[in-house]
Amino acid sequence: MSFEMDVERIYSKNTKKYTEEVISSYENKNYRAAVVTLYITFITDLCEKLSELSSIYADEKAKNILNEIEQMGVNDVNRETTLIKKIQESKPELLDHEALITFNYLKSCRNICAHPSLDVNRMYPLAEPSRELVAGLIKSSIDNLFAKSAYLGKKIFAKLLIDLSAKKLILVSDEALESYFKQQYYNRFDSITREYIFDQLFKMVFVNGNDDAEENREFNYKVLLIMIKLDSAKFIDVIKKSNYFQGINIENNLCVHLFMSFLARYPHLYSKLTPHIKSVIELKSKKETNLALHYINFYVKTNNFQEHLKMLRTELPEYDYNIRTKLCFSIEEIQFLKELCIEANCIQDLYILGIYIYSSSSNYDEANGTFNRWIEPFISQMTVESIELLNDLVSSNSQCDGRNRASLDHQLVVQKYDELGGKNTIATLRN
Repeated sequence: MSFEMDVERIYSKNTKKYTEEVISSYENKNYRAAVVTLYITFITDLCEKLSELSSIYADEKAKNILNEIEQMGVNDVNRETTLIKKIQESKPELLDHEALITFNYLKSCRNICAHPSLDVNRMYPLAEPSRELVAGLIKSSIDNLFAKSAYLGKKIFAKLLIDLSAKKLILVSDEALESYFKQQYYNRFDSITREYIFDQLFKMVFVNGNDDAEENREFNYKVLLIMIKLDSAKFIDVIKKSNYFQGINIENNLCVHLFMSFLARYPHLYSKLTPHIKSVIELKSKKETNLALHYINFYVKTNNFQEHLKMLRTELPEYDYNIRTKLCFSIEEIQFLKELCIEANCIQDLYILGIYIYSSSSNYDEANGTFNRWIEPFISQMTVESIELLNDLVSSNSQCDGRNRASLDHQLVVQKYDELGGKNTIATLRN
């Protein structure tokens, strides 16, 4: 088994060095030596984490544990047992359930490897752990303790922001960003650190107004979404308790826009907001102000996104020229709507909304644009019924049917209809 990637995850330089010694013994088949050294490394890493908590974060509980162990003296055989006991009592997050299981098994293996059986009749008085057992102990020790911090707080948050900012042109896809963030940061954080990082990231995205926050606001928003995706129940609870939740920067348009997109994903949070923030959201998401935000602000009046889409269809005839010019949403905006519909299990309602938008076009240019945005990307998912609806609505609007591109555009829809085995003539689309 190779541990190269695992060793790179180890937080402490000292622990990394000692673990490399363990691995060297393992690779040279000195399995007893590997187990004994691994046990020493485990205890040392715990002490180093306590020291970090005490010296950097002024953690009184960690300081008290270290003082008590120091007072026992180096020759006291109960020091290690007392250390584990005190950590369990005062700093249990430092040695969680998985780490404690690893330690107890490692300790029993260490005892067997380090002490002779005193049975002279045995062919091999010293026990020999298997290669697989030692490999498992090394891996578990790294995963459950060595790769985790004691508590990183402000120190790691600053490092995280700098690191991610430097890599935002490389980590372009959501998949790449999530993979990197999980491996380099999230999987190393304990529960307290994760909550702290999330709370500070929430503040950076939705509250802070400085230049650094503005420059990376949209990228940091992606990281925030990744974190909440990994443990939504925990982080929704963090949001509700956070002082920053009621401190949204309503003077910053990007802050408000991103926050409204966030509410579209987690609409139940809207009811927890102060009346003042609600009024700002309602004002900024009026169709006359920002049509794209208006299309996702269903949480203002109802938590039912499907009903919201139907309402949008009925209000189309009310749109004046200025509003209609905003109907050619960006690809990203329509993709977000699609994600919301998939989550709400009403994707066909989005396609039908697109059909109403296109078929109500007021001129040729608008029809060209709305077909590109609202019809063509979804043709492959259309049903017989939705295509027949498109045919019926387009037949009464010459701005859709009479434009130069109509024949080629509509032929794409006709091909899909024939593939589905549609029986009607859909004469307007075929012309």
